[in-house]
Amino acid sequence: MIRQSNRLIEAQYQLSLAEKRFLVYLMCQIGEIDEHFDWYSVDLPALAGVFPDSHRDVVSQFADVARSLRSKEVVVDDPATGVVQRFNWLAADELDRNNRTVRVSIHPNLKEHLLQLKSVYTAYSLANVSRLRSTYSFRLYELLKQTQRLRKRTFDPDKLRRMMGADETYARYSNFKQRVLDPAVAEVNDHTDLFCEYRAEKRGKKIVALHFTIATNARTAAAELAAKTAAAGEFGLARTALVGKFGFSDAEAGAMVDEYSESFVLEKIPLVEQRMRQAPEPVRQPKAYARKILEQEWRQRPTGGAPAAEAEVRMLARRARMEREQADREAAAAEARAKEAAWARYEALDAEGKAAAREAFTRDLEAGKAVGGPFVLRQWQASGLDEAGPRLSFRIWLARNRPGNAA
Repeated sequence: MIRQSNRLIEAQYQLSLAEKRFLVYLMCQIGEIDEHFDWYSVDLPALAGVFPDSHRDVVSQFADVARSLRSKEVVVDDPATGVVQRFNWLAADELDRNNRTVRVSIHPNLKEHLLQLKSVYTAYSLANVSRLRSTYSFRLYELLKQTQRLRKRTFDPDKLRRMMGADETYARYSNFKQRVLDPAVAEVNDHTDLFCEYRAEKRGKKIVALHFTIATNARTAAAELAAKTAAAGEFGLARTALVGKFGFSDAEAGAMVDEYSESFVLEKIPLVEQRMRQAPEPVRQPKAYARKILEQEWRQRPTGGAPAAEAEVRMLARRARMEREQADREAAAAEARAKEAAWARYEALDAEGKAAAREAFTRDLEAGKAVGGPFVLRQWQASGLDEAGPRLSFRIWLARNRPGNAA
């Protein structure tokens, strides 16, 4: 989970896509109860594996990102106090080229925005943004996630442009709409757990407000549920229940099941739900509440005289989970290498071969068999590979459909 204060989400800053991805991955390592920043170690191949289109040369790509974040400024404005904070994202970084890791120290001014957040903050899962391919899409998603429960949000167009980091490049609303806002809306709807639409309010010829409606994305929610259901046979019903009922991430749920055993968690989940229903006030943090109840029940259980055997079972379960996660990272890295190889083969084709590949991709895009949807299709028809969206969709298509010969 990524947790940020709402003031940080609404702050002004400009980041590249790789920089934004590095930051959200880094924020996942900050614990919900951490009281201070530590040095955080980022495994670069693992980071690249989270984002399907990351470049295979992860050391040079993300090592440069860590260095640049030491000089990138973030401006946090607090209208209530009138205080404007200016600081950088990182205080220091260390690159280990041999082990392909980066160790970073987060700037201390970010403590109030990332640590011990009790109220006025927004949380979301890394999985919900891992397929976003634009920093503008990240920013729009975070801004809409803030008010998801209200199902609506209204922005001043100029303020939204500043918060999305597009004020210097797209000063005119028409350019901002075409190049930033509409593509970001399309990406959020295609690849996240949110579905949004907006209406522009005019006063004369000027756009004075953008009214967004926000809903749960039924298509991605159904796909996520199907994936969790399919995974139940591999990961166990207890893990699936923790994710679906209380909002645990897959990794957190796996650790809980490893710690307490599948049978124990399944047995106690009805008790957790019962106590939540009987609580005098609505439980605002079901994950923390469930974790507390399970820990209390685990301590009070009869041990049966076999603690050593229990510990060994949990150790083996943890080891199996770590091996699964390593296999997932390796599979993601292999997929990234396949995409690069397919693109290299395409680049080596003559003009006729390239044209044939593009025609086949067009047919699949029109038939809905290629990643992208109507928005990418329109961009492809208008600009071909000059636009980032069609270019990425084409790379994915090459790797999936022509692994042996891009032509």
